[in-house]
Amino acid sequence: MRHRFLAAVALGTALGAGAATPPSFPGGEEQMQDFLSKNIQYPARAQNNGIEGVVQLTFTVGPDGRIGKISVERPLDPDLESEAVRVVRAMPAWVPATDDNGAPVSQSVSLPVKFRLPAE
Repeated sequence: MRHRFLAAVALGTALGAGAATPPSFPGGEEQMQDFLSKNIQYPARAQNNGIEGVVQLTFTVGPDGRIGKISVERPLDPDLESEAVRVVRAMPAWVPATDDNGAPVSQSVSLPVKFRLPAE
C-alpha cells in the first residue's frame, strides 16, 4: 500500500545574487504544497523500512520559468531522493526571478522536501 506524501513543505530560499524578485511557484507556496501533496508518492521500500526525513534539493529556475539542474544537497535515501526529484521535474513552469530592470533571470532555489510516515 502506498501512502501519499504527508508533510508540509516549506518554500526554499532563492540562492545567489542579482535578482530583484525571487522565482516563485505559480499561485504561491500554498499551491506548491498542494501540488506536492497530490503528486508525491511515498516509495514503498522507504515506507516499509520506516525511513523518514528531509531531502534537500537545489534547482535552477530559468528565465522562461522552467526548472533545470536539480541536485540533491542533503542525501537521505535513494528512493526518497528519486521521488523528490521526479516531482520537482513534473512541476509547472515557475514565475522567474527578475533583475532590477524587470527582466527575467535564472536563479537557484533551495527546497526541503520532508517525508513523514503516517501515524498509526
